[in-house]
Amino acid sequence: MAQILAMRYEILPERYCREFSNLFDRVRPLAEKEIRSVFLQEFGKFPENIFQRFSYEPLASASFGQVHSAILDGQKVAVKVQRPGVSILAEADTAILKGLSVLVGVLFVTPVNLQDAMREWENWTRRELDYRKEADSAVRLRNLSTYTDIYIPKVYKNISTSRILIMEFLEGVNLNEVMQRNIVELSPAEKKVICRKIVRGLLLDYFKSGFFHADPHPGNIIILKNGGLSWVDFGIMGEGGSASQGYHFANFIKYSSEESVSRAVSHLKDFMNGLKLGIGAVDLKFNWRGKSPKRIARGIMKFLDYRLGKIIKRWALHVIDPKVGLAMRSTARHFLDLISEARGFGMEIPTNLLSFIRSVVITDMVCLVLDPQFNMKEELHLFFEDYPEICNPPDRADFSSIKSPVSTLIASRASEPKTVNLDNSEEGFERKGEEKQRILERYIEQASRIMERILEEGSRGLAYFATTKI
Repeated sequence: MAQILAMRYEILPERYCREFSNLFDRVRPLAEKEIRSVFLQEFGKFPENIFQRFSYEPLASASFGQVHSAILDGQKVAVKVQRPGVSILAEADTAILKGLSVLVGVLFVTPVNLQDAMREWENWTRRELDYRKEADSAVRLRNLSTYTDIYIPKVYKNISTSRILIMEFLEGVNLNEVMQRNIVELSPAEKKVICRKIVRGLLLDYFKSGFFHADPHPGNIIILKNGGLSWVDFGIMGEGGSASQGYHFANFIKYSSEESVSRAVSHLKDFMNGLKLGIGAVDLKFNWRGKSPKRIARGIMKFLDYRLGKIIKRWALHVIDPKVGLAMRSTARHFLDLISEARGFGMEIPTNLLSFIRSVVITDMVCLVLDPQFNMKEELHLFFEDYPEICNPPDRADFSSIKSPVSTLIASRASEPKTVNLDNSEEGFERKGEEKQRILERYIEQASRIMERILEEGSRGLAYFATTKI
């Protein structure tokens, strides 16, 4: 959640966003003994017994795990090691947040159904904590994606476990280092090309492959030494919808970028009503001031058209104006406003769109912060000019000939690495149970202390208001 907030410059002060951005790759690193413990539990061996060389100094350290470099069979690889006990803490946090989502959902109207969002988030977290699923996702995206301007690294799937993932090592620097610490100087033209690749990579994978990277934050984007880009960290992925959903959704985006408001609104309603019927499909049974139920329904939908069109026009006006703040230039903000408005009229979005919304929110702000002159409206317009087939009706869509117009600098993909058999330790499984119990006890103890502090502060506040005249 903090990683998402790190890219919400339009709602948080910049200093907070920059602090949250440390969670991408600057979390406290694991000690050497902790790394050795994880390897012993997973393989029954220490890193030096598996690799020809292993560096205990992490390349990056995030909230769930950290990445190390190593040499395996003469090849340089990246090794991601999961933090001990993180799965136990994630389960406890998820249970707390699921309870809060019910309360907030009752008190407030939100852009998405919070309980659906929490269920989806729980699925993301469980998948993210199982590196075998991440390996499967990386292989799947590598096989499906046709957008060659973003490289998908090879995975050593057969020698990875649920807590240790081994992948091809990429020579380059992650985008977070560039944005927050100016490790590499980029020209305005280079920034524009990077933004274009990120946007097109997301849209093509969503509309064409039906499978896309749903966590494109700066720490997961590598600027390669040869000038290309690469995704890393495939723990959170998204699935596209049906061909009919994709058709209406693509045309909604296309017509919004062209400021063809009535057509954009029409496709948005068809997209949402095709998933869960909204008020426009309800058979009203009452009269009001002599007006028939059908006329009332038409009036309601006309008012909805007006409200949705107003948001699209506002987006088209502000997104091209570099003088307004990030909050008004944010495409994600206007997109969420549209969804909130539609939900207020009884429409719903599919849960499989939550992953795409997450990606849009992150991608939009990554591009705006990297390139202050970034114009999402222009990029979307150019995208649909280059790929008009995406907006064809389902029976006419043909994606077989899609090629990336941005010149690719990525080498052809080599075959997957060979299998290496590694043993598991039975003693390691026993230690896992003891470790889980110990971590859970510590977590409960910490949570109890926090609750005591909250109650203490709360009682002080009540005492103050009870004795103070306002």
